[in-house]
Amino acid sequence: MLAWFSWVAQRRCLQEKVIIHENVGEFPLKLLRDAFGDLYLVLEWCSVVLSLCEHGQANDRVRRISILFHKRCIVVDVRHSFPIHWKDFVVEARRTCSFDWTAYFRATEEVEHDREELLAEIAWALDRRSMKGMSDLEKASRCHFVLNSKFDEALNNTELAWRDEYLRQLGAYSVCSLGQDPFARPCSNWGARSLHTIIRKPELMYSHIHHRWLTPQELALVHNLPMAPRDFTFLHFGAETSFSRDREAYNFPPRRRNDLKCQIGNGMGLCCLGIAWSYVWMCLARLQFLQRCAPTSSLLLAAKRLRLNNHCYDQIDFELEEEVGEDLD
Repeated sequence: MLAWFSWVAQRRCLQEKVIIHENVGEFPLKLLRDAFGDLYLVLEWCSVVLSLCEHGQANDRVRRISILFHKRCIVVDVRHSFPIHWKDFVVEARRTCSFDWTAYFRATEEVEHDREELLAEIAWALDRRSMKGMSDLEKASRCHFVLNSKFDEALNNTELAWRDEYLRQLGAYSVCSLGQDPFARPCSNWGARSLHTIIRKPELMYSHIHHRWLTPQELALVHNLPMAPRDFTFLHFGAETSFSRDREAYNFPPRRRNDLKCQIGNGMGLCCLGIAWSYVWMCLARLQFLQRCAPTSSLLLAAKRLRLNNHCYDQIDFELEEEVGEDLD
């Protein structure tokens, strides 16, 4: 709750033109109305539940994105202020995914940067307490398991048993979490073309095809975070992100594995946030045009005329649907 109230206080203090709020799909819109209803438009059609699978990504992540526009941006009737509903814009932005989850397993030993990370993953797994403290009996029992790679050799006996059980249940074309009991709480993509929702600090996401798990940098790529120069070749002039820059050049300590994994699963994939920002830029261009056309309009009078307060949002949404339906032009 402290984080929520701190975020609300910061937004009310800065009063940006637009707020993009992202949370779980079940997040109640009423909380946003109570927090910002006196300053921002908080309408039903400005809040949408998005899934990465519906927008060209091979992984599932369902989040609610709500877009709030400051009332000072509205100089004319709200029906004519936005070129299209946010909900309709999301429908237009849907794309069919043309690849599957295997594309995320992209690290190869031929690339030096990838080879270093693969070796670091194996070293980390072997250094775990469950591996270093293995008894002679446990070591002897490992002969019953098929070890296809160095990654398999770095799994403890429980993980090997759960790996084999997932394989028996789902087949080879699947990704499973070796930190989740396949009997009690299975966690897998169940043979689908897309990955299942990846939670914060995920366990070992193991592929029976590749005989290894997703590395931390590959998990970041699942959330569209570019980690290496080849991940954003579409940018000009060799632009880089903070993830791919040499931390030593900035006197920063090396990025730790657990710190990177903490960033995984925290929020929405960047592609869906990109859709939200595209919609915002389009609406701001429209609003700026309307402001130039009506520079003397009183924003306070406009808000009062539209009765934009905490008690009549539902009525406003109803009136918009009755009068103009889907078309706001």
